[in-house]
Amino acid sequence: MYRIAVTGSGTLTVWSTDVYGYLLSSSGSKLASNDDGGQGRNFQIGHSASAGTYYVRVKHYSTTGTGDYGITSNFYASSSSSSVSYEATLSTGSSRSGSISPAGDQDVYRITISRTGTLTFYSTGSADTYGELLIGTGSVLTSENNSGRTNNLRIARRVTSGTYYVRVRHNNQTTGTGSYTVRNTFGYAPSLTSYEYNLSPNGGSSSASINWVGDEDLFRIVVTGSGKFTLYSTGSTDTYRELRAVRAVC
Repeated sequence: MYRIAVTGSGTLTVWSTDVYGYLLSSSGSKLASNDDGGQGRNFQIGHSASAGTYYVRVKHYSTTGTGDYGITSNFYASSSSSSVSYEATLSTGSSRSGSISPAGDQDVYRITISRTGTLTFYSTGSADTYGELLIGTGSVLTSENNSGRTNNLRIARRVTSGTYYVRVRHNNQTTGTGSYTVRNTFGYAPSLTSYEYNLSPNGGSSSASINWVGDEDLFRIVVTGSGKFTLYSTGSTDTYRELRAVRAVC
């Protein structure tokens, strides 16, 4: 018999190797039981839990069976949590490799955004990933699993400055495992009143830089009469998106 104290609302998952498991409340009432829900002949129990004390009772499936086993538990706070535990911090435009192992495992990554724009997370790899984007308080903003390529997740969300988390798990929480790489891009999409550069319509020029994947620059041009002017860029960068933003201003 094992005792687990949970400090808030969320999902409590317990799994082991080749035994039968019961999840009990603090009073001893059976909440759930499982035999082979995990990998192989291992049990796995996932249960929505509130703050309190829980017990896990473990026995062999056979009335005459004996043997060693391992037991593991994870707790993931629900959206009402005021804080989120995470494995690593990501910078904009970065990536990180991860692994869902054992089944039921979840990885959480933290990213801080300094201004309004579009934050995109996507995964690559063999794992059928499921993702949730959370705001700093733990509230789930959106979730998704197969919008990316070959059963990978892809989440795109318009965000303001602040701290965000992406939670990655396998789409099959019972038996699914596998490796993945999570990547992010941040597209700065400013309002027309928050432009960065002024350009003269008569021979005006300016140097600029695309500083991260998805970055955009906004130029302001004041035209005092009717006519036609041409905009073009020079340099090694393919500036299609930048020119499209300039035309939108014009």
